[in-house]
Amino acid sequence: ANAAWTRGPARPENAPAIARFLLDKDLCEYATQALLVRKDKAVIPLFAEALPKATGGCRLTILQALGVLQAAKALPLVLKAVGDGDREVRLTAAAALANSGDPAAVDALLKAAEAESPYERSQMTDTALLLARRLGEAGEKAGAERICRQLLKARTGEGDVHVRCAA
Repeated sequence: ANAAWTRGPARPENAPAIARFLLDKDLCEYATQALLVRKDKAVIPLFAEALPKATGGCRLTILQALGVLQAAKALPLVLKAVGDGDREVRLTAAAALANSGDPAAVDALLKAAEAESPYERSQMTDTALLLARRLGEAGEKAGAERICRQLLKARTGEGDVHVRCAA
């Protein structure tokens, strides 16, 4: 067990009290770090409960934490956030879903990888490739293959050689 988690303020029984600060713009990052100290899956519901109420930087931090915990899987709010009006929210949600290896994210990330903005298109392509890797690791070969085949088909330009190689 991680000594920092078993003694001091970051003990498991203190997690709900710490989670109250997930919606505080000044303390959200600190609360998240305290809850992530062990990468304990028991804190996932605390993040999931805070996400619908979170805004701004707190929302980004919670989405990122769910990705670190590989817990965005099966959270419809994270999937929905891939289509958010805020680019940073879209990118953070996509990364969380990709790291979680959620097969339900395949369509959303393939669509997002066709973004008009070159920066966003590049970032979303990276998340699609990460999702393919996570799906492959989980034995979800069909989803991983679908992503790779779609990227191979869509990325035919000279500047996309690295994408084709990765796929």
